[in-house]
Amino acid sequence: MKTLLKTVLITAALAVSCSATALEPLQDRAQVKHINSTLLMPDGSDMNVDMSFDCGSEFKSTGIIVTTEQGAKFLANAYSKLYGSVAGEKVKQAWLTKANPDDPRKPTMLLINDFGSLDWTVNSTKVTELKHFSSTQSVNESYTGPNVLQLCGTRSHHPTELQ
Repeated sequence: MKTLLKTVLITAALAVSCSATALEPLQDRAQVKHINSTLLMPDGSDMNVDMSFDCGSEFKSTGIIVTTEQGAKFLANAYSKLYGSVAGEKVKQAWLTKANPDDPRKPTMLLINDFGSLDWTVNSTKVTELKHFSSTQSVNESYTGPNVLQLCGTRSHHPTELQ
């Protein structure tokens, strides 16, 4: 009986906490709530992956998903410009290395979330040439940019487990 009561209370608590963090409809824009992906694995097989952006998921505040090397290069250059060369190097290393040494492969995608307080930039028509990032920068310097999450290089693909 105690176990049943605990189960009911835990379920009720989760239901209340999930509804408090669940996505709410926006008045003038749709929101991504769930993405189904099929990954082409190095051995030629397919793996289906579901990503929920709702209720307790670590993906809920994701704003950018990078799935190609060109995308990673673009993001690294943007981070270098916005947050400094250390931030750009962090993105580069996140794309080029496994999240954990024992992972079977490098990440399939990078997710960017926890942006903090950002404002729109001032209107400008000036085009600035982005410089290529240098692999000689130290990654141990302090870093202040948004989180960079390495995904799908590990065996776990549960939406609440990042690594």
